[in-house]
Amino acid sequence: MKVNTSYLRRTAIFFAATLFTSAAAVAQGYRGTLAFTTPQVQRTNDSLYITTNVVLDDLRVESRSLLTLTPKLVSKDGTQVYNFPQVNIGSRNRSIMYRRQNGSTATPVVRRHNGQQQNIELRLTAPNHPWMRAARLAIEENVSGCAGCEMSNNDYTLIDRILREPYTPNYRLATLMPAPDSVKLRSDKFVARFNFRVNRYELLPNLGNNRREFERVDSIAKEILVNNDVMVRNVSINGYASPEGYYEANQLLALNRANSFVDYLKKTYGLNTYLFSVSGHGEDWAGLIQAVSTGDMDYREEILDILSRNQTSAARKDALKKFRNGVPYVFMLENYYPPLRRTEYEFTYNVRGFSLEEAIERINKRPHLLSIEEMYRVAFHYPEGSPERANALGVASKIYPDDPTHRFNLLSEKLLGNGISAAEFKFLQSLPETPEKLNTLGIYYAARGEYAQAKACFEKALPSAAASHNLNELNKKIESE
Repeated sequence: MKVNTSYLRRTAIFFAATLFTSAAAVAQGYRGTLAFTTPQVQRTNDSLYITTNVVLDDLRVESRSLLTLTPKLVSKDGTQVYNFPQVNIGSRNRSIMYRRQNGSTATPVVRRHNGQQQNIELRLTAPNHPWMRAARLAIEENVSGCAGCEMSNNDYTLIDRILREPYTPNYRLATLMPAPDSVKLRSDKFVARFNFRVNRYELLPNLGNNRREFERVDSIAKEILVNNDVMVRNVSINGYASPEGYYEANQLLALNRANSFVDYLKKTYGLNTYLFSVSGHGEDWAGLIQAVSTGDMDYREEILDILSRNQTSAARKDALKKFRNGVPYVFMLENYYPPLRRTEYEFTYNVRGFSLEEAIERINKRPHLLSIEEMYRVAFHYPEGSPERANALGVASKIYPDDPTHRFNLLSEKLLGNGISAAEFKFLQSLPETPEKLNTLGIYYAARGEYAQAKACFEKALPSAAASHNLNELNKKIESE
């Protein structure tokens, strides 16, 4: 049977008895002290094996006394006891007397040669019950006189816990700090849906829902165009029309409506013409196909087939108007065409760098202006475990969910919890080899019980402080098993 061994390592001999005065020694039946060597414990699935030596060197047994030692395991709550075979120790006369009284089946008496060095080896075996892991190893001592009367009784603990609990390591993460951005370039895209009179491109504030749309556009534009933290590099305007009427007219109409929006931004915010790039894309057939594909309408598949088979604008319009007497076409005119008439606008701008104090002020109000490195500076300004640090890292997750450095740090945190998936481990492996990555890989392998690989990773990550700590924790874990 293959044995998995677990040794309780201790550095000193346990002394189970102490020196007594002559009067006390006579009363208990021996003089001097009784001692035990450090017990060693081996464990298999089925059994426990314990070895220790009873040291009699300083023990002088009285001629009529019998010293009986009963090794035992006692559960943590004291309700369960497992007794090992007894060991009897006595002088020559007491040995002869004991055999005469108890016959051939009696437990042998080990004769004590007073004044000489003498050890008794105890080899103890017990079934491996779960409660025994936390049990203490004790020796019950009983001293009796010639008539069998009890002279003294003591109980000594050799080990307060027979098997130690496996060590629970406290691994430390090595956080990877994002590099500062040399240039903080941002690009934000939005959509405006103004109402225009038929075949006209003038922007009229009181037409339809235009006033509300102007308010929405202004709230967005002010965040960027009236902001000392940013410098606008480009404003891209793209006009789209719905695919009804004449193709050429729609092309021009989309461009003119886009230019009307440019005129509004220039006039309202004092922007220079060179900042703008303007395009009129005309009829948005791609947008119509997308709307039909994802919408809920009758004859959807037939409409998609018409749009696929007919490639020119005129052919598509003609086929749509004829299909089912134009009923699906009227439905699209009312439900799918209006959103296609739109102006897309995109601001491209640089953001200046922020000091720590400025970043703290902006992280909750204008977090998109911060780089992830600035967010990390805010986070690590606060103590570990604080709500402020958690908030800053949470903002980083929302604004930069795909940043590889932040993904790595989140993955490392996850390792200390429920572990990571195969896909996440693959991502971890794909990152450049840094001490931080090696430290995280070490934690990963340690959690899987692959200690050799974990140790190799921690050693390769040295002199990282986290790796040094984790290597020590791993060694404690290995020694406890």
